Amino acid sequence: MTPAPSTKQPTFKPTAPTCPNTICEPFETATTCSVDCLNVALTTAALGTSGAASAMFYVRAKRDVTITSLDFFGSTAKTALVQIYTRSGKYNGYEVKRDGWEVIFDTSVVQGKKTLTSLGALSQPVYIPAGSYQSFVVYTPNVLMYKPGTAEGSLSSKDMSLEFYEGIGLKDLFSGSYAVGVNVFSPRVFSGVVR
Repeated sequence: MTPAPSTKQPTFKPTAPTCPNTICEPFETATTCSVDCLNVALTTAALGTSGAASAMFYVRAKRDVTITSLDFFGSTAKTALVQIYTRSGKYNGYEVKRDGWEVIFDTSVVQGKKTLTSLGALSQPVYIPAGSYQSFVVYTPNVLMYKPGTAEGSLSSKDMSLEFYEGIGLKDLFSGSYAVGVNVFSPRVFSGVVR
């Protein structure tokens, strides 16, 4: 006679945390492993060859994240106003409208010529729940640099926490005019770092 098969389920042990290992793993947070999960930075693109006053893009959080700062490439060395706006979800339909955009940075910044300009801390960090999209606009009259893209809305870069999507460039911020090639340049990849 053959014994009845066992109904006992195998026990699996979760992988032990490996903090620190320079990777903010899915089971780690800024609280449980600050060495790996604080100050994570996603480079969107290196210095671009094109420029405009504004770059608009969106990101998707792969896990709960908080955006604390952005870096960008300015076109000339000088002190100039920088404004950053954000809104929940994808920006589609709000490219040239001010409705629903929230200012999270608004100050003059010393910018380098075609070198990475760090803004330091945003006046209001942006929390993005896992699976959610968040849109951003970076504006400076000094002109910021970006790269031509392949298709607006296509995935451009990612890391373990965030996905970055190709967006657009804008000649004038919230002009009300969606004139492609005149005020809206698409697709464009924001050249910088999301922190």
